[in-house]
Amino acid sequence: MGFSICATAQLKNPFPDSTGAWIISWSSIDYPNVFTGAFRYYVNGDTICNNTSYKKLYEGVNDLFDSTVTSNNLKGLFRVDSNKVFYKNINQAFESFGFTDTNEVLLYDFSLMVGDSILNLNDGSTQNYVKVISIDSIELNGEYLKQWHFDEYFVYQLTWTEGIGSNIGFFNYFLFFEYGQLLACFNENGQDYHVGIADKPHNISIYNTTGKLIQSFQTTEKSFQIDLIDFKSGVYILKITNDLYQSVHRLLLIN
Repeated sequence: MGFSICATAQLKNPFPDSTGAWIISWSSIDYPNVFTGAFRYYVNGDTICNNTSYKKLYEGVNDLFDSTVTSNNLKGLFRVDSNKVFYKNINQAFESFGFTDTNEVLLYDFSLMVGDSILNLNDGSTQNYVKVISIDSIELNGEYLKQWHFDEYFVYQLTWTEGIGSNIGFFNYFLFFEYGQLLACFNENGQDYHVGIADKPHNISIYNTTGKLIQSFQTTEKSFQIDLIDFKSGVYILKITNDLYQSVHRLLLIN
């Protein structure tokens, strides 16, 4: 549980600038099939671009239950300037998320106060502002880290944590109807700050738009099926959870 912190509290380390790995869990729906997996972003080295120093951000694909990275590629560059984090895209595939290979964008601003807004470029279609609705802190591994909570962002509440970043991952990705992701674990210098999924069963819950639970079951499989053949056409909410993780999807059912 978090608690309010005074406005004079200073950030110890607003964002990792030399080491760090963000392990991100994802789930995807291709009804009636549901798939889960994981990938990671991690810092590895630095470079100079346009006379500016940047850290290099890599992406690696790995299994939910296996920390071994199976593939890697340089995703982009970022730099930390005081309480702000700037990102520079070098990957053409990211252009659809509001990034280009020529513009540096503001990714995080850890000096925001309650009521302040920041432009979120990562929603895939438009440029949305998200507003800070509260600031508190959370205890992780014996440390109290400052948190910024934003107004509702699609089906999640977006939260930033000092020294880690977003609860969605390194980027604040837009979460489509068929796809969702959340930060499962952040690791720095061999220490986990968000404990990952580990080998735990998934609790599957399906709700209608009034919040009524209409189906639930548990599975340890990384891919499985859901059966809604007897339900009316409409929008349903699918939640995939365990003790340490939650993924939420909106499912449009046409029977």
